[in-house]
Amino acid sequence: MSGGKSVFLDVDSTILEKRLLMEDNDDDFDFLNPSSEKDVCPWKLVTPKPGLCVKTRNLSTGEKVFINVCTTGGIPDPEDISEAALVQILSSDDPTTFRVPMSINEPYEHPDKSGKPSTVYDVAISTNFFTKMNSSDIFRPFVIQVIMDGLQSKYDISLESEEYSVLKNRKAMGALRPHRVQQREVDSRAREPLIQEVYPPVRSPAPAPCREPRYSLVRSSRCLLADFRVDDVVSSRDLTLDVGEDRIILEGKKAGYLLDIFVPYCLDQDKTSARFNTDTKTLHVKMPIVSRSQQNT
Repeated sequence: MSGGKSVFLDVDSTILEKRLLMEDNDDDFDFLNPSSEKDVCPWKLVTPKPGLCVKTRNLSTGEKVFINVCTTGGIPDPEDISEAALVQILSSDDPTTFRVPMSINEPYEHPDKSGKPSTVYDVAISTNFFTKMNSSDIFRPFVIQVIMDGLQSKYDISLESEEYSVLKNRKAMGALRPHRVQQREVDSRAREPLIQEVYPPVRSPAPAPCREPRYSLVRSSRCLLADFRVDDVVSSRDLTLDVGEDRIILEGKKAGYLLDIFVPYCLDQDKTSARFNTDTKTLHVKMPIVSRSQQNT
């Protein structure tokens, strides 16, 4: 879906940048001294869930850029206002009275559908606010525009912010990273930043050696059927399955299983179903295939 600037978004870019409720931290996080002045405010790691994925490009390099707008309950909601109130605020003398709390992670590289390198940014917002903005033709383009302006300001890049698209069959590009969010009391009247961005990126401990489960893939007329044999898994609760547009990731941390494969089909992740047979220790997955006419260009 293409996105363009609507009338209510045609405002000075500096106004949009000020609406980002986040904090730039140009100092390295001190892992050796967690009680240092740089980390006075308590924080916690939150792992967001996929929301939507915006595809655009870097105007300087021509490289594809993907923005994962993800959700978490660890970030506070902005002020609850109506669409009409948002339009009125943007037209007022002080449009910065409405701000969107968000957390921006460090960029990382991930191949696009054709295998070419692209840059991915994870931006987390409140789960409740995402639900509200994603169903609104006014809030959704507004928030996407604010996020793009924030990325351009923070990383000194130039993004195509008018001719972008929201992927129809993929909610996230790559694996979402944890966010380090400061725990501060939210004051809607406060002017100082309330959200701590991840800077530098949080590094997880090196994973233990993993093994691939035995598996088979069979295409029927409209679906891709997969069987994954995981002999050392007791319950489906010990498995994590992530089906993307053309990628399947299966992980069983306790048993040491990890499978990450690409498939030559466009999969409908929203309609994918899975069933774990405890007798045969096999995970059966049914993934509908999206026809070419339905694919997002």
